[in-house]
Amino acid sequence: MERHQVAVYVGAIAAGAVVGLAAPGLGPVLEHAINPVLAALLYVTFLQVPAGELVRSLRAGRFLAAALVVNFAVVPLVVAAMFAVLPASLPADRAVRLGVLLVLLTPCVDYVVVFTGLAGGDAQVPELDGNLAVVAGVVPFYVAFLVVMGAAGLAVARLFRLDAPAGRAIVFTGATRNSLVVLPLALALPGHLSVAGAVVVTQTLVEVVGMLVYVRVVPRLPSLR
Repeated sequence: MERHQVAVYVGAIAAGAVVGLAAPGLGPVLEHAINPVLAALLYVTFLQVPAGELVRSLRAGRFLAAALVVNFAVVPLVVAAMFAVLPASLPADRAVRLGVLLVLLTPCVDYVVVFTGLAGGDAQVPELDGNLAVVAGVVPFYVAFLVVMGAAGLAVARLFRLDAPAGRAIVFTGATRNSLVVLPLALALPGHLSVAGAVVVTQTLVEVVGMLVYVRVVPRLPSLR
């Protein structure tokens, strides 16, 4: 499962989409399972955190400082700048923009759900209500975020003079976001903002593809070899 989890997640997403499209009437029944399943996935995620290493990791001052800087200083600035510089790449719909902000401003607490060996994820496509084109419009914005944060994470790793493994972790923690945590919040929004849930899930799908690129490219960067 650990070795083939990329295929497992992609297959689960595809299977869920096929079932949802083939039998849309199951939606109202299965949607009640969303929050319990997300809770179970988070539980499994944290079961795989090496608890015995937590105390030692707390002594890694430079790494922790770099992680805090990249997630709570660099990411908000990058997102704010992208909203200012690339407004045309986002639909004007408030719900879409709220979904983008929710997911991009939430750090991925397990670094990256699939690619660091920690379990987690979510195979669910919220009701689009004819908003497919609007939701698809955020894909270029998410791709741009991955590109910008790759460079920003590398810069932070260099700034804190981290070794290659720690530097790679900083790049990944800056680029990956936590749709697991914010999806229930997005799904709880009022009806006129319900498309925000689809916007959050779209980020996950873009991120899965982006991480396939990251795992090939990041280890080859000169300062992270």
